[in-house]
Amino acid sequence: METPNHAAIKASMGKLQHITTYRAVGPGRNFYGTASGATDDSFYALFGALSMTWELGFAFHERCDNFEQELPNLIRGLEYLASIAPQPFSLGQGPDIVSTTVNPS
Repeated sequence: METPNHAAIKASMGKLQHITTYRAVGPGRNFYGTASGATDDSFYALFGALSMTWELGFAFHERCDNFEQELPNLIRGLEYLASIAPQPFSLGQGPDIVSTTVNPS
C-alpha cells in the first residue's frame, strides 16, 4: 500500500542517499509504510510530516573518530532537509539549484 506522498518521499530519500551515501532502508519495501513502532510512523500518521531515523556507524560502541569522516556528508544531508522543510513533499521532487550566474549587461 502506498501513501499519497509516495513519489515525494521516494524522491527525497533518493536525493538524501546521493548526498550522504547512506542507503535508505526501513521496515517496508518502500522505506516506510509497515508499522515499525518508530517515531517516524507516528509523525507521518499524525502530522503528515516527512520523518526518518538515521542510524550512524557500523557497530555499537564505536570510537568517536569513526564518525568524524562521516560528518561532512551528514551535514550536507541535514542542510538539504532544512532546505526542503517548508514544503518537503513538493520541494523534494523538484530540481535543485546548486549555483547561479548573473551576466551584467
